[in-house]
Amino acid sequence: MVEGGRLFIPAMGNPGPKATCLTIRAMASFTILTTFLLYISFTSVTALPFSFKKPDFNRYIQTATLDIPPVDQPTRILFIGDVHGQFDDLQALLHKANYNPAAGDALVHTGDIITKGAHSGSMKVLDWMEKHAIYGVRGNNDQAVIDWKGWRDWISSTAAGKAWLHSLDRDWERENGKASSRTLNPDSWVRERRRNSPRKHRFWWRQVPGEWKMFREHYLIAA
Repeated sequence: MVEGGRLFIPAMGNPGPKATCLTIRAMASFTILTTFLLYISFTSVTALPFSFKKPDFNRYIQTATLDIPPVDQPTRILFIGDVHGQFDDLQALLHKANYNPAAGDALVHTGDIITKGAHSGSMKVLDWMEKHAIYGVRGNNDQAVIDWKGWRDWISSTAAGKAWLHSLDRDWERENGKASSRTLNPDSWVRERRRNSPRKHRFWWRQVPGEWKMFREHYLIAA
């Protein structure tokens, strides 16, 4: 203020109890916010929705009852099971049975059409079954592939999870290709990768069901 042409600046003095309280609250809020931002930056979970919850991959839900289409002439219903990816043997068996869909024959598989045989054979069986709209039920090996497929789709529903899974698949393919003359043990490889994984990937490793085996035949078919 100005008095008699002179400028006087009043002393600030010590802050009162209310000002001190506001200062402490501001410092606490700043500390909490800073800690939260550092945690997000360090763990790389910014792409995760807060509702990220593991579904029940083993749940069976009946969606429909399939009826074999009626035909105007007598038909045969052929049942096959435990194909286990043996595509050539399957075709030889159907040839021996004179399987002829054009004549009204219907084919039903009773499960376990994949795994245990060569990977390429399982993929051929799946493609053939889908192309010819073959009816069937799930076996335990079929269900394991469906479980892995559901898990992979779930993990890939976020950008961070998709990137982690892609890098893991890529590294396995590259290192398994280098093995050439030896067999790369998937269980040992996964244990080592998990043990040496960076902190930002630990969340995703925890989403792998404990009893499931990554990079074995069920996983690879689902991929």
